[in-house]
Amino acid sequence: QGRIHRLWYLGPMFRYGRPQKGRYRQFWQVGAELIGTPAPGADVEIIALFMDLFEAWGFRDLTVAINSLGTPETRARYAERLREWLAPARETLSPGLGPMPRLVDRLDDESRVHFDAVRAGLDALRIPHQLDHGLVRGLDYYTRTAFEVHDRSLGAQSALGGGGRYDGLIEALGGPSTPGIGFSIGLDRVMLMVEERGLAPAPTAAGVYLVAMEGTRMVTPMLARALRQVYTVDYDLEGRGVNAQMKAADKSGARAMVLLGDEEWQRGQVVLKDLRSGDQQTVTLEDIVTALDRLLLDGTEGTEIP
Repeated sequence: QGRIHRLWYLGPMFRYGRPQKGRYRQFWQVGAELIGTPAPGADVEIIALFMDLFEAWGFRDLTVAINSLGTPETRARYAERLREWLAPARETLSPGLGPMPRLVDRLDDESRVHFDAVRAGLDALRIPHQLDHGLVRGLDYYTRTAFEVHDRSLGAQSALGGGGRYDGLIEALGGPSTPGIGFSIGLDRVMLMVEERGLAPAPTAAGVYLVAMEGTRMVTPMLARALRQVYTVDYDLEGRGVNAQMKAADKSGARAMVLLGDEEWQRGQVVLKDLRSGDQQTVTLEDIVTALDRLLLDGTEGTEIP
């Protein structure tokens, strides 16, 4: 909307490096970007989305490592201060230098206010996070917020992915000055972790199984297509007889079976059977959605097929 754009992507990526477990030269990556505003609320929204994804995938012991890289000018001043700090140790590497200067302590005022607002936003959402002074990410275009999400139960290899703000990148590539923030997740490693932890959900059984007689085979795909706008639907594709289809319905895990009888179909009716209780009733095609709602949606009704 307007100048703010929320985007996501999913696709294969390529890199050159030694392949490792969960780290391949061709890999699948998913990411999200929020482009068009420098507001700290955008940073909070992106980090919250990252957390929501992994929580939906079953990960629970999550925390955010976060840092602010300031602006290019901030980093230039910090680099000069760091060189000054290291100068006495150039020959001796003296252990008595004292604490190393930290980038976050040398932020410009605007970057400091921005970073404080991001952390306050994470606190408001109760997203656990901690300041990591060594977090800089692997590419040089990041500005201000940089973050990684970790699963603390994974030990040393706990990073799940990360991202940050890149307010100068689009302009550096020839576009207008456009702020943005985003993240990326390598899905191959995530899928390995999901499998190893047993987090993969069980296959979802069809809610409705259609059984066709000889005279209604041609209309079964039509009814399935209509009902799939509301429910998960399965039906026979191999031309099996009615008894074999009914056995398949029982084994499918579906809650409801809809029998498209030849005579009933001619009258605009079907037979609806509850595969748990064995109860069945004849309903009109106009009432099939209402009847399925009562059976599948805990007695509620009113769903409409668009």
